[in-house]
Amino acid sequence: MPKDPFETRERLLDTAERLMAEHGPEGVSMREISVRAGQGNNNAAQYHFGSREGIIEAVLDRRMTPIDARRAEMISDLRPDPTLPALIRAVVVPLSEASQRHPYYIGFFAQLRTSRSYGHLVTHERTRTSSFQDVRDQIDKRLAHLSPAARSERRWLCATLIVHAIAEYVAAPGAQPYDQWSDLIDGIVDACVSVLQRR
Repeated sequence: MPKDPFETRERLLDTAERLMAEHGPEGVSMREISVRAGQGNNNAAQYHFGSREGIIEAVLDRRMTPIDARRAEMISDLRPDPTLPALIRAVVVPLSEASQRHPYYIGFFAQLRTSRSYGHLVTHERTRTSSFQDVRDQIDKRLAHLSPAARSERRWLCATLIVHAIAEYVAAPGAQPYDQWSDLIDGIVDACVSVLQRR
């Protein structure tokens, strides 16, 4: 019986996500992804996704789309003039939930953010992250006293804190100072508020 193309794609995406989380996007070849995914055709990843950039984009689409939907749901539940902590929580919670369901994704995402060759793929100017753009714009309104450069610097610091704190918690939960996910989320939110509101 021929293999199900959807099942094959999913297995390739799972494997690419795991290997890139462990070795970075530059440290994994398309052939290795195919082999480690148990494909008889060593060119399976190339066939389904075209290139390393193509498979990275597919992993991002698969994970970011439901994250964006969850964030949009949280935003819709906020009051008309949400507080800064509430807005930051709408960034942190969907990513933390996804990281609990798909532990390799946050490692993949953290590796991608620091990649010289593929870091440009981590951008929020995409349809799949429209709710993130909404949150970012609302946060910027609360930082109107800062220059655009200062706002950008602080957003970057917060994004780095969010991603790498969650990635380290997933990778070695027993070695971190937080016992519960809820405590970690509260700590990240408090830290980001301090960074953004610093005079």
